[in-house]
Amino acid sequence: MIVHTLYIKTVDSETRKAVLAQMRAGHNYRNELVAIERGRRWALRQAHETPEVAEAIALLKAATRSNRFERLKALTRARRQAEEAIEKPQVYLACEAARIALRDEAAGTPRKKAAQAVYDAAREALCQSDEFHYAVGERDNWIRKAAYNDAKCNWGIRAVVNQAFEALRKTGLYERDGVTAWEPRFRRWAPNRPTGTIGVQLQGGLDVKDALSGDDTQVKLLLNPPIYKGSRQQRVRQFGELWVRIGSDGRSPIWARFNVMAHRALPTDAKIKWVKVHLTRTGPFERWEAHLTLDASAPPRPITNDRAVAVELLWSPQDDGSITAAHWRDGDGAEGFFALPAIIPTSIRKPDGIQSVRELLLNKMRPDLVALIKHYGSDLPVWLKEATNTLHLWESPLRFYDLAQCWRDSGFMGAKGAYDRLHEWELRDDHLWRYEACARKTAIRRRRDFYSCLAKNLSAQYRYVILPDRDLSRERRFGEERDIQFTVAPQELRAALTRCFGDETIEAPWRGAHGVEEDEYGDIDWLLFALEYGRDEKEARAAREAAKSSGDVKLTGGKWARIKAKRKEKDDAERGTRKESGKDAEGLGGER
Repeated sequence: MIVHTLYIKTVDSETRKAVLAQMRAGHNYRNELVAIERGRRWALRQAHETPEVAEAIALLKAATRSNRFERLKALTRARRQAEEAIEKPQVYLACEAARIALRDEAAGTPRKKAAQAVYDAAREALCQSDEFHYAVGERDNWIRKAAYNDAKCNWGIRAVVNQAFEALRKTGLYERDGVTAWEPRFRRWAPNRPTGTIGVQLQGGLDVKDALSGDDTQVKLLLNPPIYKGSRQQRVRQFGELWVRIGSDGRSPIWARFNVMAHRALPTDAKIKWVKVHLTRTGPFERWEAHLTLDASAPPRPITNDRAVAVELLWSPQDDGSITAAHWRDGDGAEGFFALPAIIPTSIRKPDGIQSVRELLLNKMRPDLVALIKHYGSDLPVWLKEATNTLHLWESPLRFYDLAQCWRDSGFMGAKGAYDRLHEWELRDDHLWRYEACARKTAIRRRRDFYSCLAKNLSAQYRYVILPDRDLSRERRFGEERDIQFTVAPQELRAALTRCFGDETIEAPWRGAHGVEEDEYGDIDWLLFALEYGRDEKEARAAREAAKSSGDVKLTGGKWARIKAKRKEKDDAERGTRKESGKDAEGLGGER
């Protein structure tokens, strides 16, 4: 799968109004799912209200740094035992038996329909029973299905919301400390600064050539001839229109039309699986983008050797202002460092200075505005009086922007001194806000381009890259050097290397502060350990490929992958039996 980006240049007012309405409906549907998920998590945590779990929590809170990990594992075991101690009721066992019977029946047969009816009745009985713990899953499915049917957004947007929400449902019930309950958060819809996503899922995929022809009823991509530039006639860009279906008027589609610009040509032999249009904001600026998810493999890399390089992610500042971002070593003994030039960290820190100036101006304006509003006494509208009650506590500049806009929309001409002070701050802050947003966007793009060039150069010399599987998000949040790590953004370098090397990326374990436990490996550093680990992993991959080509493949992967593999093996055996039976029948017929 690859994602092709189309930049949306302009959006007309009619399309914008229709798209924002669908985004608002999708936003409400997402908040409904959050409320349902909070209820499901509360119900699952009720099984952990036991004395054994409470004792394990008390031991974890009193743990030191040396035994904290063991206490956390003990708490996990206590919770698992509390769940297993709940006796499975007969109504749950009947539902599981009906589900297994339904799975084993062949599709499209009368027995399949009968098994489906039995399973539906068992699920309904489980949902209506008093068995609280084991009915959580079925009740959750029933409630989410009702929310899906009641949503006001198009089915494509519901599919986009469900796809993003599935990742949230897989997160743990508790925070990293193991005690605090983790809850998904509701999102606030800002009418003056909306953001959101619309999309269409194309069942089975849509050929790119069919999308370009403009005959499909879900997506149309009407592109003009490309523009070439230079003596070598190098392709630079291509303009056109993207049509995305966002609803239906009877059986006629309702289209959202976007003027797009493409920097690269779409592969004509690929299939489009998803089309998503994102509205994001960078400061006061809106940014529209269309992402096309293509079912196509990345082009093969022109590399013939079998060499590997190990890359350790760092964030070490140097005396000249640069920051070392990585330390690399290959199997031949060559090694080196990648360092961010001093201009990139400086440009990344510059928006923080602009933000500090904005905060100083806001802190100076706030008491002046409160004093001027109170000076005019009671000759104020109700909305302005209500704002005055808590205005001295406002920290967000956006609330003052909304106050100024509401002041203009109401047409209130009184308290002119207060409005002039607010408008003066608004003009100054808007200028600094735009300056900050553009500076941050430019700095991040410069850093991303630097990492992309480094990854491209490495992928041209080596076939494999070995990266640490360390938890960078936790270190960025709780580490002592989180400010420097935020500037370097090692996760962006790891993502760039993963994009360039693709399936030939190997993740080596990272344990402890330096990646390798000293008592286990002595003086060996992580890069040498990673090269040895990568060598073993390459041999294991080669063995798996050889076993796959010879047909001697063991069932690996997750539970669902194993079930599908067993089912395929069973179907192949039954198909072979039927063929043999047919041949025997033909032979008998020939003898007669």
